Amino acid sequence: MCFIFYCIFVEENSVNLDTREVDIIQEFARGGESAFRVLYDRYAVALRYFAAKYLNEDTMIDDVVQDAFVDLWEKRADFRGEYAVKAYLYKAVRNDCLNLMRHQQVEDKYARRVVMEGEDSESFLDPLIITQI
Repeated sequence: MCFIFYCIFVEENSVNLDTREVDIIQEFARGGESAFRVLYDRYAVALRYFAAKYLNEDTMIDDVVQDAFVDLWEKRADFRGEYAVKAYLYKAVRNDCLNLMRHQQVEDKYARRVVMEGEDSESFLDPLIITQI
């Protein structure tokens, strides 16, 4: 008897959960801020941990996650299910993190080149300064 009740309870609640998820996505697609808040609360913390695997600055992590949700909001009409929303958020965070890492590598490479050039040669201003002295 208990087992039958449990099966019925689980089945009814899983149907309600699926219906609620569809309702959230539909409301979100119509611009519902409360639905957006539900999605944000559901995924923001996990996305921060995910971004922290790539980046180690908290401000950059927060910016990446915030950008992903801003992009999600702008494209809200394109999503038909919560799995698509989740996949989009994780992919957006990953891509943004990788882009930031590539950009940091370029900055580091440039900084090393400037330092090496500074050690090896005179500054173009050195002759001008000497003539002024």
